[in-house]
Amino acid sequence: MTDTNANKVNRFPVNHTVKSHPEPFSKVWSGEKGHEIRINDRHYRVGHSVRLMEFDPDTKDFSGRTIDLIIMHLRHADGEGPVTSAGLKPGYVVFDFLIVNQWKKGGEFRPFSEEIK
Repeated sequence: MTDTNANKVNRFPVNHTVKSHPEPFSKVWSGEKGHEIRINDRHYRVGHSVRLMEFDPDTKDFSGRTIDLIIMHLRHADGEGPVTSAGLKPGYVVFDFLIVNQWKKGGEFRPFSEEIK
């Protein structure tokens, strides 16, 4: 049996699948952005995997570009008030990540170590 691109993607264990708007998604895609700020409604933890899926809120459609990440460092909002000592609103987290995989619509899949245009 041949190993298809879809099989390679599905073997990655995903803890969280989340939408990402085009501008911040593109910055992660290019490697320019290395962190995410999110509402902590998913109880993110170091070592968790996250699948970012590019979503356009204007068209209400997914672009087909996807990125798999591993959370490497996590900071929680602590305390009360509009902004906590971590610089976050209560209920939010910021996490640094390692990009594991990227792929485009149509199944073009490459590990992040290979350049995708």
